[in-house]
Amino acid sequence: MNLITVGIGTKNVVKINAARNVFSKIWEKEEIVIESLPVESEVSPQPLSFEETILGAYNRALKAKKEGREKHDFYVGIEAGIIPLKIPEKMVKNVDLTHPPFLDIQVCVILRRKDDKISIGLGPAFAYPPKVIEAIKKGKTVNEIMSKISNIENIGSKIGAIGFLTCGVMKREKLTEQAVLTSLIPFIPRNEKLFKKRVRPE
Repeated sequence: MNLITVGIGTKNVVKINAARNVFSKIWEKEEIVIESLPVESEVSPQPLSFEETILGAYNRALKAKKEGREKHDFYVGIEAGIIPLKIPEKMVKNVDLTHPPFLDIQVCVILRRKDDKISIGLGPAFAYPPKVIEAIKKGKTVNEIMSKISNIENIGSKIGAIGFLTCGVMKREKLTEQAVLTSLIPFIPRNEKLFKKRVRPE
């Protein structure tokens, strides 16, 4: 049995478990070892744009590589952010949204040590009630607000806001797994030839 080691830039047990679950399913015949490497995202505590959320995830992966002394096969960074939703003009005229035009999204960046290639994946996006968005605009974090609304202390390290809002149908661990899995796609052995060409952002 081969060993695959993963350094993840967080101490959040939900993110750690999500990464372990996904890597174990993809490499089910290998031994997977996950090391928690608590690092800072170097973005605001509550990212409010797609670009800032991606940057936070990237910073976590890159700093995990440095913190882990470059000994792991993969480095994972996961960041949740609130992104503005651009509504098509035709919709604006005809539809009343039941929530503000912002969505929560999880971004995962995975960095592979052997060639320094990175991949980006996203989880499903979902809406928050208006009072949550209003509080976020005043500087509060989702964890602070949703912990108060749900009466679940530090909800972000447990079922997450998504767990509360979906009545437990989807919890944060499963939501985060989607981001990790979609980010891992180019590194899955049978997919590597499909993603062989290196692509740089325009």
